[in-house]
Amino acid sequence: MQQGDLMISPDLVKILEYDLTSVSYDGILVDADKLLIHPVEIGNKIEVKKKENMVLTFSIKKLTGIETTTEKKGLLKKGDAHLKIGIRKEGEGEKTLLIKVDENKIKEISDEIKNNFDAENNPFWELGGAGLYEKGDSVEPIWFGANSPRLAEGEEILWERTKLDGTLNKHVHALEVITNYRIAFFDFIAHTSIVEMPFGLDTVIANQKRHSESIRQGNFVGRSLKGSFFGTSQGFSSSTSENIGDVILMDDDKPVFTFYQVSDPHGVERLLKVVINANESLDEKRMTNIKKQNTILKGEQTCSKCGHVNPTSSKFCNKCGSKIV
Repeated sequence: MQQGDLMISPDLVKILEYDLTSVSYDGILVDADKLLIHPVEIGNKIEVKKKENMVLTFSIKKLTGIETTTEKKGLLKKGDAHLKIGIRKEGEGEKTLLIKVDENKIKEISDEIKNNFDAENNPFWELGGAGLYEKGDSVEPIWFGANSPRLAEGEEILWERTKLDGTLNKHVHALEVITNYRIAFFDFIAHTSIVEMPFGLDTVIANQKRHSESIRQGNFVGRSLKGSFFGTSQGFSSSTSENIGDVILMDDDKPVFTFYQVSDPHGVERLLKVVINANESLDEKRMTNIKKQNTILKGEQTCSKCGHVNPTSSKFCNKCGSKIV
């Protein structure tokens, strides 16, 4: 995987499809019979199609409004539901897409479009977290959209668990990941996330029990932060019983994130501690480098043995007498 890649296969993200009765764009009838909604994770757009041919496509981010209307007809008062969507077109002003769909689907379609609009126009993709990336002797903060399930520069997935829905055509419902930058839960249906940055956290294991079935609860991909990552299980359990439990992240003795009922909870806990300790060590190195740069700018140098600040002309520490390197 590379920077900007989705953390799972895009083929697992569900594209919603609805039958259309009629469509008009800017007052002109359009020959189409399908409406497709590509969620924020894979394009965030709506498409109007005729069989397999795309007729119209619009970015959900460009929508200016959405309204629903229902016309009651006949003795049974059966409704014709219309969805009126305002669209901002560059150099053309605002256009209107008017579609007629099954009345029972109108709210579902409207809510899904609004959810994807809110996800991208609110904090879903905004820069919301800083990972620490070691480059030679320096440690650089990498700002990225921590609430987004896309990889940042230098980020690697160390553990993951995916919840899939469906039987034949499976699609992702939720994804839990531990990376070298963050601990996260992504809901691909509600388009929301819970993210914790690995600084100052403790871990607790709770609700442990033995499980009699061989269920794949987690997958360690076998990489490490510093090349010394301990090995653990991958794929399906080969035994008829396994230990499962909750792994809880604590901040100031308050739970902030929980991995519920994972297999090998002690292995997950050890991995979390490796990630937390590695990030805290990088942060300490970064702060030390900043202090060194500040003392140099002030015409000073710090003794590596006792920490005393000396003039740059000093060859030995004025406090402990050690040679300044």
